[in-house]
Amino acid sequence: MRSSCAGVDRAVGTILAAAGCVVGAAAVVRGDPVQMVIAIVTHAPTSPRSALPMTIPGGAGAQADPRFSNLNVRSYHAPSGSVWVVGASTNLSPSPNVVVIGSGLNILGNAIAARDGVSATTTGDVLGTNLLQSIPRINAAGQWAMASGSSAGGQKIIRWNGTSLDTLAAAGDTLPGGAGMAGGTVTSANILNDGSVLFGAVSDATGTTANGPYGAYSTAGAGSSLLLAGTTVAGEQPGGAMLPWTTVNNLVGLTTSADGAHWLVLGRISGVATVAVDSNVKVQVGTPIAGSAFASAVGGIGDAYMEANGDWYAVGTNADGAAWAVRNGVVIASSGQPIVEGSAELWKANTAFQMLRGSPIGYFVLTGTTDNADTSRNMAIVLNGLRVLARLGDPVDLNADGTFTGSLYLHTPQDKGTYCADGYYYFSLRLKAVPTGTTTTLGNNASFLRVRACPADFGGNGVLEVQDIFDFLNVWFSGSLAADFNRSGGLQVQDIFDFLNAWFAGC
Repeated sequence: MRSSCAGVDRAVGTILAAAGCVVGAAAVVRGDPVQMVIAIVTHAPTSPRSALPMTIPGGAGAQADPRFSNLNVRSYHAPSGSVWVVGASTNLSPSPNVVVIGSGLNILGNAIAARDGVSATTTGDVLGTNLLQSIPRINAAGQWAMASGSSAGGQKIIRWNGTSLDTLAAAGDTLPGGAGMAGGTVTSANILNDGSVLFGAVSDATGTTANGPYGAYSTAGAGSSLLLAGTTVAGEQPGGAMLPWTTVNNLVGLTTSADGAHWLVLGRISGVATVAVDSNVKVQVGTPIAGSAFASAVGGIGDAYMEANGDWYAVGTNADGAAWAVRNGVVIASSGQPIVEGSAELWKANTAFQMLRGSPIGYFVLTGTTDNADTSRNMAIVLNGLRVLARLGDPVDLNADGTFTGSLYLHTPQDKGTYCADGYYYFSLRLKAVPTGTTTTLGNNASFLRVRACPADFGGNGVLEVQDIFDFLNVWFSGSLAADFNRSGGLQVQDIFDFLNAWFAGC
């Protein structure tokens, strides 16, 4: 339902005039394809996109043609701008695993940021072979931190402080806040904008490195303990329960806002999977999602994380099989709903969403399976519930020049992507050589891609232009929920102002 239109025409006219808009020929329309950022050698054997950058820690050794071989890992982004970080495997031997940091379509400094078995901290800890199990988070200053094995044994929290690598925590170290010593597991490194790090670790108060209760810790200031399994009691538990945390998921269980003011934990309370934000329960298996229309209780939680701006996201399924996606406690998509407003294509029943990721400025991208009868096109990547960005079978622009010369097409979307503030969604994906069919002849390894994800580009043609404003207004005045820009559930004048704010801000 649309709210009162009184004054809307006048207000919009004033805003368009302020923008210096002249009604006439629109800008040249171009396609908005999926672009290759880093290709793997099986997808593009001779392309510059699959070649390793010029600077490689330790050099290329005997490998005469060093190339990327797999990017099927998670990626992250800086709190602002276009900087991203991803892990990759290469054809180097030994020590094939690397950390790559880039901006837009380019690898920063034409250099590999770190390499297992070669890159070392100032104290001599050489990064271990499990490098790709914990991909770094990066802050606004370009500093990054990650959990890694080392040549000295055990896991460590490693940080690039802007000039060198240093070790912040390791097995046997006293944990921040004096909460015993770190056991054999340290994980989930989150670097803040001030360079301090929040991380997870097992602890043992007896002074040994044996694995004890799991906790979350911060190196900020004098250091502190955020929670300790078996001791810390989360708030807002269903039914007023006062049960302590049992554990926290090791690899992705702790995420935080860029300033450290807010944090999310995915773990278990009395053995029950739970998402908590700032130590208060938000989603828990066995209880329906608060404020939702679901009668069925949550049956499983697939993923949960916090974005740099403090927004939090989770995906999972209910006991009755219905899938859901949640942003800041509100269900934004579920099985049986249109994949975009007004569409006859629905999210497939009883099929979990692959991934939900937000941007630092509040937009989100959801990946899932639809009820499209064409199984070569029935997986979609959707922006803000308003537009399909890409889907299974779409072609890939190998050279980022608007052409499709590589005979590469999207295969099954996966749970590995990051949404930068530059208006692009970056993701790892397997590819296939033909658009039809559901199998690939190009193997199971993934390249690193991107697609423009700009809500203000309402026409979806890859150009932010005045026509986008007219297109949006036409849809809004028609009464279609496709113009529910702020996802409030109905059309309001605020949708217009929110859209115009996004348009003027650019992408």
